[in-house]
Amino acid sequence: MAAISAKWNDMPTQKTMTIDSSAVTKETQGLLERLGATVERIPNTNQVKITADDADARAKILMVTQNIAVLNALRANPKVDLDKAMFDLRNSEARGALEGWIVPLCRRLLG
Repeated sequence: MAAISAKWNDMPTQKTMTIDSSAVTKETQGLLERLGATVERIPNTNQVKITADDADARAKILMVTQNIAVLNALRANPKVDLDKAMFDLRNSEARGALEGWIVPLCRRLLG
């Protein structure tokens, strides 16, 4: 879908595009068809023609392809902090809260 996304974003008002068939898996074809496009394999070539005849289909495809472009531009920057002091503090707070609740309950139940 990335290759289709890039090409469709370059020509968002076009109804039809042609792309290498390796960019169109069965899953991609199914998605495009659910969005309202028709997908045709061009005989004797390695090309696929994707057509979005109505404005609704073009709008849906454009929305999906633009969202893919945004997601591809995002980068995750995970940071790992090996200082477990905050974890230990929260653990003690949670245990204290539970003990403050469970001990009185057990005393009431056990009489």
